[in-house]
Amino acid sequence: MKSLALTTCLFVLVFVLSGCTSQMEVASLTKEIEALKDENAELANRLSDTEESLSNLTVEFYSKQIEDKFIDYDAAYVSFIDNGYGVAKTEIGQLLFAVDNVVPYIGGCRIKMRIGNPYNVDLVGIELNVASNLDDLEKNPYLVTLTNEIKAGSWNSVEFNIPKMNPEEVHEIYIEANTDVLKLMSFE
Repeated sequence: MKSLALTTCLFVLVFVLSGCTSQMEVASLTKEIEALKDENAELANRLSDTEESLSNLTVEFYSKQIEDKFIDYDAAYVSFIDNGYGVAKTEIGQLLFAVDNVVPYIGGCRIKMRIGNPYNVDLVGIELNVASNLDDLEKNPYLVTLTNEIKAGSWNSVEFNIPKMNPEEVHEIYIEANTDVLKLMSFE
């Protein structure tokens, strides 16, 4: 009977001690989990701040890059999205470019745009170098030769095709313009 009571006491003692150990371990693990949650929340906040800073730096970088390119470049930048216009410098002065419509066309796109000629001379034989980014404009532009005259003092509608330019992927173009033939107006 003594041994049964002793065995029962041992079992109770082991059970109580093992329960205490588990409760201490649980409390310790709970504290660690809470500390890790706090650390994780702080890291998430720092990551969010870092992502925002990186985004701002990226925008500043690309803005500066485009600005630097335009200082050295005479190209017009024209967005398909915001219906704005761009200004290109030529040998005779500046021309305005505004995109009216861009649609898919036989493995590329068809661009309908207007060229603004603010001068009192008609322009003949304008050549356009067109690309979807400044690097391509420098290295591998698509050459478009306009056959129609660009009338003096007005916006002139033109259309041309650009192969291998997907209008769903490209939302802007860069245009350089060259002309060396001017047609003076006659006052007779």
